[in-house]
Amino acid sequence: MKKIFLSVVVCGLLLLPALSLAATVTATAMRLPTVSPGNPSLGAADVTVNAANGVIYNVTLSAGTHISGGVRGMLKGDGSRVTYYLYKDAARTQEWGDSDKANTYSAGSSVAGTGTGADQAYTAYGRVTTSGGTPTGSYMDQVTVTVHY
Repeated sequence: MKKIFLSVVVCGLLLLPALSLAATVTATAMRLPTVSPGNPSLGAADVTVNAANGVIYNVTLSAGTHISGGVRGMLKGDGSRVTYYLYKDAARTQEWGDSDKANTYSAGSSVAGTGTGADQAYTAYGRVTTSGGTPTGSYMDQVTVTVHY
C-alpha cells in the first residue's frame, strides 16, 4: 500500500481599507517691520500641518517668486529689491527651503514631522538686512509651503 501525502498550501490575502494619507497645510503672512540700514528686520509666520496619525511628512518652503543668484528676494513696485532669509529656528541659523525635495532653494532643507491627526505648528523665522541705499517702502514675495508625504 502506497501512502500519498497531500500537501495543501494556503495563501492568504488580507484586504484592508485604504488609508487616507491626506495632509493639509495653512500658513500666515510674515510681516516685517521697517528696515533701517545695518539693522536686521525680524519677523515670523506660522505654518500648521494636519496629517493622519503616523504619516511621515516633510514641510518645504520654495525659493519664492523673486529669487536671484540663489538668494530669496522681495520686490517693491518700482523694482527695488531686498534679500531675505527664512529659518527653521528662532536663532536663525538653519535655513528652511526644499533642497531635499523639489530643490528650488538649495540653501535650506525641509522640516520633518509625523502626523498625529491634529494640527502641528511650526514657525518660519524671517530676517531682512539692508544697506544704506535701500529705498523705503513695501516689499513683497510669495513663497509656496508644501507638505510631502
